[in-house]
Amino acid sequence: MVSKTSKRSHSGEEATTYNLYIVKGKGKGIILIASLEVRGEEGGMNLNLTNFSDQMQVEMLFDGWSGQDELRGQRRGKFGDGLQSAICVLSRKPGVEVKIYSNGHIWSFDWAFTTQVAKVRNVKCLRVKTDPCAPSQPFDSIKHTKVQISGLPKNAFDETQFLFLCPSVASMSNDHGDILLGKDFAGTIYVREMRVLKKAENMHGLNLQKLDPASRDRINHLQEGQKLLHSFNVWHTEVNGKNQLQRCLT
Repeated sequence: MVSKTSKRSHSGEEATTYNLYIVKGKGKGIILIASLEVRGEEGGMNLNLTNFSDQMQVEMLFDGWSGQDELRGQRRGKFGDGLQSAICVLSRKPGVEVKIYSNGHIWSFDWAFTTQVAKVRNVKCLRVKTDPCAPSQPFDSIKHTKVQISGLPKNAFDETQFLFLCPSVASMSNDHGDILLGKDFAGTIYVREMRVLKKAENMHGLNLQKLDPASRDRINHLQEGQKLLHSFNVWHTEVNGKNQLQRCLT
């Protein structure tokens, strides 16, 4: 379950917070597991992504490391590079700063000639610096994790990559996924709310719920038949169910 709240500062800039909850069951309440704050600033915007259910280890910054390794810190040669790649892409943009608060530490990043070889070849490397960070209210840097990104351009989210960031999504939904209506979603394919592909020839968008989340950033490596099967299941279930599609198109 996702909730959204917005407020404006005295300067007129808007701050929007998206909270992600898990419902424990009837009468057992809900648990806040993550939040995303999008805060407008003069000339740009800042993001605060907070995970209230996990901690990060410094080994996660090692190239090739993955949380699926049985031994902490063991290297893998397959995947496990999303965090490093994202930090590199963000921090190389002028004016953008990335900081991570987790496990009682604050991690900051910059680009520098870290070795003699780098100096000779005139190639800068991404450098990480760690400092102790005391817990504070309401965020505890020892128990939780926060990724702070500042200096992003205001148009960074003009092309929305996540369905839950969209103000309203007209859709027809079933257990296999969602058929996304409206011209803004024509030709788009999402996997569990994250956009992974755009095909201009498709009339409507799709949000596939049954596809493995691990395939979201590798959608182009899936066999075409596998993508078609998931898409077919969404449409077939809808057409043979409430028949909303026919009423919508007529």
